Amino acid sequence: WYRGCLVVPSSAHVGSVTVQAASSAAGSSDSERQLLLDQLMIHKDNSFPVDGMPAERAPRMQLKCGRSPELLRKLTMEYIDSIDSYIERQGDEESDEAKISQAEIWELVNVLFSLVPAEEDPIADDASDASDDGNLMSLAGMQRRAKFSSWLKSGSRDGVRRQLDAIRGLPGKDNEEVLMRLSGYDLAGAVKAAASAGNVRLSTLLATAGSSADAVQSIVDQLSVWKEEGYTDHIDGQLMQVYEVLAGNVDPAMYVVAEDWKRSLGMHLWYANRKTSPISESVESYLAAVQTGNAPYPGPWHPVKATDDARRPTDTAFELIRMFCFSEEWDSEAEKAAAALEALPDLLCPLGTTPDVHRADFYWHLLCVLEAIAVVPDVGLCDSNILGCKQDVSDAVSRVVTSFIAQLESVGGMVQWAIYVALHIGDDDYRDIVVNDLLSRYVEEWHADAGVVEFLVQELGVPVAMLEAAKATWADHVNDDEMLLDALIESGDWNKAHDVLRHRIAPTWFLAQSPAGNQGALHGSLLGALEEFESRADMIDAGSWRIGGELYLSYFRIREKHEHVDLDDQDRLSIDELAHALDDAVRACVDRRGEGDDRVGLEKAAYAYLARELARMGGTSEQLSNGTLALRSAATANKVSAIASVLLAERAAVEEGRGDT
Repeated sequence: WYRGCLVVPSSAHVGSVTVQAASSAAGSSDSERQLLLDQLMIHKDNSFPVDGMPAERAPRMQLKCGRSPELLRKLTMEYIDSIDSYIERQGDEESDEAKISQAEIWELVNVLFSLVPAEEDPIADDASDASDDGNLMSLAGMQRRAKFSSWLKSGSRDGVRRQLDAIRGLPGKDNEEVLMRLSGYDLAGAVKAAASAGNVRLSTLLATAGSSADAVQSIVDQLSVWKEEGYTDHIDGQLMQVYEVLAGNVDPAMYVVAEDWKRSLGMHLWYANRKTSPISESVESYLAAVQTGNAPYPGPWHPVKATDDARRPTDTAFELIRMFCFSEEWDSEAEKAAAALEALPDLLCPLGTTPDVHRADFYWHLLCVLEAIAVVPDVGLCDSNILGCKQDVSDAVSRVVTSFIAQLESVGGMVQWAIYVALHIGDDDYRDIVVNDLLSRYVEEWHADAGVVEFLVQELGVPVAMLEAAKATWADHVNDDEMLLDALIESGDWNKAHDVLRHRIAPTWFLAQSPAGNQGALHGSLLGALEEFESRADMIDAGSWRIGGELYLSYFRIREKHEHVDLDDQDRLSIDELAHALDDAVRACVDRRGEGDDRVGLEKAAYAYLARELARMGGTSEQLSNGTLALRSAATANKVSAIASVLLAERAAVEEGRGDT
């Protein structure tokens, strides 16, 4: 197993692998794949490259979004619409629950972090409203609280409806219905239920529920009198619970919300705390009730068992609310940033929305949005002085990024999007490593797909050199020498490209012997390649060039002149120098053989053929009558002849099966 995929060798060629089974991380349905693609397209449409990155490195992408309602609301609605489309295509109720939970969180992001009217208008932002205790609260805070109240009410609606359906038509359930409706802040429905039951006084009281601190205090005082006088023994228990809720004591009626933490938190927001208090106060009182067992734990929609070494996972929506509360509790931006980062590991726990811990797509998108609107600072750029938990935060972010990349890999056919995700990694070196790794491992998938290559280069800005370097790695792995040569040239690695030309390509093309075959074409191709390398000789090791590309190139040029005109003294000197270079090349072959390089046989055969041709051009005593010129010295002639004899004998032995290849 590697990154969630089982791979086995493929029969196509050595080194390739075929995915035989995928983990549950990806989901195999077309609907799931389409959702991944839809949301990545939403992200890409709002992402831009970071300025100032070196051209040779993988660019860094960042999501751009402001907190204005026009921008953040638009972005979150696009994510919600993509989820709605998925639910329409999908029939899996369990998957629907996970996606519905994520859609609610996207709405919550807008509720908690988009600017409210008072924040957009500096004058209005200074406005404040007197509370019953004489304190002033920001108008912006009250507007935010109202939006949050609406979100909780919306999230409570289905639970209330199911409970009402269960008691509909049953006698003696009037007060219970009032309690249920109060738990979802359905005051109009509660008034109607009380009036229908003939309790007009209660319906009047419900109509003003929580309207002012004085009204709440009046109910508290009345309950105190009833308890002191013993009247409560003569009042229906559920009716008393209704009065307790209206008095701000929600604990006695908390059973009505069952395990619905949103309704429980809502009751603390709507009844247990002042209308002018910040959201954080309601969250604190709710958590206090959880600690005492008077409120349900804010767990996710699916059952999760607590482990010995970690607390029970919480709903991601609640973790987001906690993160928002830090902005209310701290004054300085540095304190807010540190507090938000401290909450990040819990926020990014996949169990907060889905039972599948391998699904990281939603959390990657959520993290990018929070960073874009500056709720969470860029982990790679944050000030370590304000982070006591920086390593934990970094680990959580890395886990989300790598898990999402693995998820896209296991889907198959989405390597370009896995690379897109990798481009958002903050650390430059790590980003390069991940992008290079993905490119190298999936060359077979993308290199022949012009659309994918265009997407990577033109739309994402991945340097061509990185793609070609990956192709070179793959070509070397599968022994495709010509692809390797082309890739190294395109990547600009002329020195390594020359090594491939010298040791692999040139010997093969040079030994094309059949006159009726492609000898001329291959020799022409080799000559063209050599001339291109000659123009980049300053980028190639001089010693390697002398006994490699320059050796073949000098031979072709001397041969061309020898076929048309008599050779002069300068040509004889060139042949002499070529013979010495050939001798050095053969010695280099011997050294490479000693180092365990088993590819020298073909190269030595090419040198044998070249030595024979030099001897032919240089001539021996019986060839002088034919007008050919002798080599510059008898020693050189003897050296070339000796090289040719030894190498040709070795080649013959190989062909007869008496030597190694």
